[in-house]
Amino acid sequence: MRSIWRLVKRFAGTDIPLLLEGETGTGKELFAKAIHQLSHRSSGPFAPLNCAGLPEALLESELFGYERGAFTGAAGTKPGLFEFADGGTVFLDEVGELPLQAQAKLLRAVETRSIVRLGSRQLRPKVLDFRVVSATNRNLEEAVRRGEFRRDLYHRLSGVVIELPALRERVGDVEHLARSFLARYREVYGKPRLELAPATLEAFQRSPWPGNVRELEHAVAAAAAATDAVIEPQHLGPQLRRRLARMGEDAAGPGPRVEIRVRYPCSLATPVDLKQIKAEIARDAEAQVVAAARRLHHDLTREELAQFLAVDAKTLRHMLRFLQRAPAAAPREAGVSA
Repeated sequence: MRSIWRLVKRFAGTDIPLLLEGETGTGKELFAKAIHQLSHRSSGPFAPLNCAGLPEALLESELFGYERGAFTGAAGTKPGLFEFADGGTVFLDEVGELPLQAQAKLLRAVETRSIVRLGSRQLRPKVLDFRVVSATNRNLEEAVRRGEFRRDLYHRLSGVVIELPALRERVGDVEHLARSFLARYREVYGKPRLELAPATLEAFQRSPWPGNVRELEHAVAAAAAATDAVIEPQHLGPQLRRRLARMGEDAAGPGPRVEIRVRYPCSLATPVDLKQIKAEIARDAEAQVVAAARRLHHDLTREELAQFLAVDAKTLRHMLRFLQRAPAAAPREAGVSA
């Protein structure tokens, strides 16, 4: 985390586009706000947009704005995100979820620093001054290889890539974060006597936190609401308790496991793309694990299965689509043994 903060401080004062990569809940928007506050644009606006939270039909009007009569229901004029961010920072959250058509229009705006409102009769684009910070929980390089994300837009947005680690990779931060959240919810709930029991802290440190920092905060908030004094493990939410119980069962014995079997015929008569081979084998192995987990834990909801696999629901959805597209692929080869 210290090395990440050094990167943030080094590049915050520039206008180089920054791409924040990391799982859902790792605090990408907080880092984007910090970058804005540390930049020479801090007195300007910070304009965030969740690219996955808007229907495709509304994205263009949100990004570029519109003139009166541009479409049915456009009773007046409205500036878009880029105009609002003039002199400040545009934060494109979940940029990897943008449809290809919107990516092409975004590329032009980022390249030229200019926009044209929908329905505008002016031929000359409006020139603006903004800095772009993007975030994604997807592997955009892999999305580029699959044709799901434009290569030219990826290179335009990824001037500097900063990878934010998952909370399970920084266990030493869990106690500090939990105590910080507890101090906040003491004030929110008006419960000055709230404390974390040692067993609760130990449980927090054992959890893999698939939802990362955001999930930890929600767990502290829910537990703080459940008691007026010491937060014991029984005050934790049912999902977290079930997860910890499963982990205890796993620690008690080897339990079921997946035998991942890889078969990848590869000809050396032509040049070989090792990165592509690695990506396809990894995708194949993921599919085997997902298929086996679905069979072993068929009683779990999709959200619970995503937590069990330490991925977010959106990533699991992509994995399940891959299984549907390739039913004869590796999942058929997956072996589960005790």
